[in-house]
Amino acid sequence: MRELLNILYCHGLGSSINNRVGTGLLQYFRNTPHYFERLLYRNPGSRNVLWNVSEWREDIEKREDIEKRVDGDEWVVIASSAGCHAALNAAKNRPQNIKGLFLFCPGVSLTFNYVDAFFPGGSAALLKGKSLIHPASRGGHEALINRESLQHYLDTCVMKTEGPIDIRCPVSIVHGTRDELVPCENSIALSKRLLSPDVDLTLIPDGSHYLSVDDVTKEKLESFLATVLRYKYRSKERSSAKL
Repeated sequence: MRELLNILYCHGLGSSINNRVGTGLLQYFRNTPHYFERLLYRNPGSRNVLWNVSEWREDIEKREDIEKRVDGDEWVVIASSAGCHAALNAAKNRPQNIKGLFLFCPGVSLTFNYVDAFFPGGSAALLKGKSLIHPASRGGHEALINRESLQHYLDTCVMKTEGPIDIRCPVSIVHGTRDELVPCENSIALSKRLLSPDVDLTLIPDGSHYLSVDDVTKEKLESFLATVLRYKYRSKERSSAKL
C-alpha cells in the first residue's frame, strides 16, 4: 500500500489561502494521493484585532489534533514568509506531529525596518506607538499591526536565540535571490543552524519574495516528499522491530 501524507499549507502576512503558492499547491496535490489542506487562520483581514504570529502557531498545532483520513497526528507543513515563522515554532513544539517543513522565503531574522518596504516610514511610526494596516497582496487579507505585535514576532523567531535550532525533521527551503522583503541570506543562516540531518536550500536566481509552484519548486517538492516518506518508512520499521 502506498504511503500517504497529510499536507498543510500556511500562507504569509497580507496573503491568503488563494495566493499563487496556495493555488499552485492545490493543483499539484490533486494529482497525488496525499491529503492537502490550506489553513485558514483566525481573524483573517481584521482591522480591529491585532495580528499575533503565536496565534498562527496555535492554529497550526490545533489543526494537527484533528483526525484526518491518514495518520491524523502527523503532518507535513508547507509555509510562506511569515507563515514559516509559525511553522518553525510549531515544529519545535510538536516534533511528534510535524514530520517535514517546506518553506518559501521564510520570514526569519527580520527587524522593524521590514515594514518600510511597503509603508515608507512605517518602522518609525510603529516605534512612536502608532498602529498600521499591513496591506493585502492580490486576493489577500489586511492585518492590524503595532509595535508590540511586531516586537513579539521578532522575539519569538527561532533565529532570535543563539546556537542550534532543535528541528530534526526534513526541511527544504526555496528563496529568491532578489527578495526585497526577506534577504535570501536569512535563509542561508537558518539552514546552517537547523539540527535536521536533511536540510536542502535552493536559491532561485532573480527570484523575488513572491515565488510560485513552478518546475523548479515542483522538483524540490517531489524530492522533499520522497525524503519525508523515507523517514516515515524507517520509523515504521523501527517500531515493528521493537515488537
